[in-house]
Amino acid sequence: MKTIRLTRSSRLPKRIWYCIVVSSLFAAGRREEAARVLKRGLEEDRVPEKMFSELFLHLSLILGYPSMLDGLSRLRDLRAQSHQLKERVKATSDQQAQGLKVLKRIHGRATTRLLTNLRMLHEDIPALIVEGAYGGIIGRSGLTLREREIVNVAVLAIQRLHSQLYSHLRGAIRIGVNWKTLADVIRLATRISGTEQSYALSLLSTIQQN
Repeated sequence: MKTIRLTRSSRLPKRIWYCIVVSSLFAAGRREEAARVLKRGLEEDRVPEKMFSELFLHLSLILGYPSMLDGLSRLRDLRAQSHQLKERVKATSDQQAQGLKVLKRIHGRATTRLLTNLRMLHEDIPALIVEGAYGGIIGRSGLTLREREIVNVAVLAIQRLHSQLYSHLRGAIRIGVNWKTLADVIRLATRISGTEQSYALSLLSTIQQN
């Protein structure tokens, strides 16, 4: 695939731009390019290392553990000083409460229906999603909730997981992400990955009109 020259001339803020570009490159399997963008972000634009480490932890939810581990390994290799992340993810009642709180912020009144649908797939999935995904990862500091939802939108648009994309587009708007920003996110992510963008933009348009 032809390498795209990535310049940060878009209307998106610096942190958002780096989140989308790194996530999109990983989703498209272009990890050497992602590593170069990481290096630029750390050394030239002074993007906090913690933001990138949280980004890769978050990507485990939508790209899997292999992508997460590869990203963290590349980030480790770029660190000025090697150190271990001090935060540890533990499944606790507090984590469950935090996860449910975050879930409700994103999905609003659709939360109960979402959990019911997940339980129909497997009885243990709601607990895994609430405690592990939303309480253990999405509720962490380092990336804002808006940034995390924007990453979800970018990767889901690339992967053409339209049902989940629709849900997270609505969630992103619910927590205050402007629809024009989401359109820019979709265009940038799909341009990087070389995937078709019209359907994702049509989903956004449908949500905007409702």
